[in-house]
Amino acid sequence: MGVEAGESSGAKAGMTAAPGTGADAAPTKIRHLVVLASVAMSVVLYLDRFCVNISQNYIKEDLGLTETQLAWFISAFFWTYALAQVPAGFLGDRLAIRWVLAGYILLWSLFTGFIGLAQGAVMLLVMRLGCGLAQAGAYPLSGSLLRRWIPFQRRGFNSGLVALGGRMGAVIAPLLTGYLMVSFVPLSTPATLAGTQVLQPLSFAKKLVAGSSAEKPTPALALWNQLDETDRQVLRQLTTEDPELASTPAAADQVAGVINHLIERPQMFDPASMDRLSLSEEAVAFLKRQQGGETLSTAEQQRFHRLTLEAAFRDEVGKLYVRGWRPVLYVYGLAGVAVSVFFWLAFRDWPRQHPWCNV
Repeated sequence: MGVEAGESSGAKAGMTAAPGTGADAAPTKIRHLVVLASVAMSVVLYLDRFCVNISQNYIKEDLGLTETQLAWFISAFFWTYALAQVPAGFLGDRLAIRWVLAGYILLWSLFTGFIGLAQGAVMLLVMRLGCGLAQAGAYPLSGSLLRRWIPFQRRGFNSGLVALGGRMGAVIAPLLTGYLMVSFVPLSTPATLAGTQVLQPLSFAKKLVAGSSAEKPTPALALWNQLDETDRQVLRQLTTEDPELASTPAAADQVAGVINHLIERPQMFDPASMDRLSLSEEAVAFLKRQQGGETLSTAEQQRFHRLTLEAAFRDEVGKLYVRGWRPVLYVYGLAGVAVSVFFWLAFRDWPRQHPWCNV
C-alpha cells in the first residue's frame, strides 16, 4: 500500500505527487507514531485516574477530610466520566479530533496537577469532577482515530495496544506513585513531629498508659519502657484531664515532645513487639539492614523509628509521606501536558493532512 491507511481514493484524485511520494513510493510509518501517541495517552489516562486513589489516605490526613468527604472526592470522577461519554464523543465527531483530544488530555492533566494545590474539600471535588469530564472522551475518540489511520485488518491489534496502554498505566500507578512519594520526602526531611502531626493526643496517651501493664510484648509496652519518668507523667496527666483539654494544640505539643524523645533514642522497639506491625517498604529495608548487623546513620535510625511509630499507631501519629503527595500530582500533571503536546504534533485528523505522509 503506497499511502497511509485510511486515505480514500477520492481524496487522492487530482493531487500532484511530489517526487518520492504517491503510489510509487514506499508506505510511510506515520500511523505507528499515531498509535504510539494514543498508547501514551492511554497510559497517562490511567496514571492520573489511579494516582489519587493511591494517595487518598495522605490527602485525607493533610486536609483533615472526613470519610464522607473522601468518598465524595473519590467517586466524583466517575459521575462526570459516565455522564460525559456520549457528549464528549459527539464533540470530537463535530470538530477536529486532533484539537479536541489533545485538549482533553491537556485539561485532565491540568486538573490532576491542580489537585495538588487544593486546600480543602471543595477544590478537591471540583478538580476531580473536571478530571472525569475531560477523560470521558478519550477512548471514544481514540476509536475514531484508529478507524481513520489503521487498515481494517489491523484495527483489532492496534485497538488492543491502546487498551494495553491503559492497563499498563494501572499497573505502573501504585509502583510509580509510591516511588515518587518516597523520593519527594528525602532522608534529610526531619523525622520528628510537630504538634499538628499528632492526630489524636489523648488516644496515644491512653494506649501507652494502658499498655504499660501488658503481660506480653506490645508496641505500647516497648515504648513505655523507653520513657523517662517525666514523659510518663505527662501521659498519665493527659489521661486524667477533661477530653476537650486533652485534645487541644497544647496537649498535642506535649505528646509530640514525648514522641520525639522516643524517635531520637538509639533504639525504640524490640523485635518481639514488632512482629504484627505492617511496615512500609522503606521501614522493612531499614529493619533488614539492622538484622544483618549494619549500623544505620542517625537520620536513618530516626526515620525508621518514625515509620515504625506510624505503623503501630496509625490513627494517632501523622504520616511522614504526607509531604509527598502534592509534588507527585504535579509530576503527573506535567507528564500529561507533555503527552498532549506529543499527541498534537504526531496526529492529524486524516492521513492526507499529515506532512510526513506520502500521499
